[in-house]
Amino acid sequence: MRVLEKRLQTLERRWSEEEFAKLNLDEIEELGRLEDSLIDFVRAAWPAIDNSTFCNNWAIEGLCEHLQAVTEGQISRLLVNFPPRCSKTIITSICWPAVRGRGDGNSRHTGHGAA
Repeated sequence: MRVLEKRLQTLERRWSEEEFAKLNLDEIEELGRLEDSLIDFVRAAWPAIDNSTFCNNWAIEGLCEHLQAVTEGQISRLLVNFPPRCSKTIITSICWPAVRGRGDGNSRHTGHGAA
């Protein structure tokens, strides 16, 4: 869990050589696993982000798979239409950028407010 806490603290920056050198092999492997799989990162990060219990479902897994495809360059444009309270914001605005790092600045996130 130490790796996850450190990763959440580094939303705006990458690991320095010194920080990375302090990790043991298990932590490095866990970090690699969490950075390689958005759904694994969401599952692991959920308790640190939201007080509610994480309820995995096909929609969340599908969203994570599609965002992972965007990260890997397989999808260039993605429109997400989910009903309110389905974890879109937590996944797209908190977890995905944490896994991606700062990115190239080409991603745009939009949302809607109550009318």
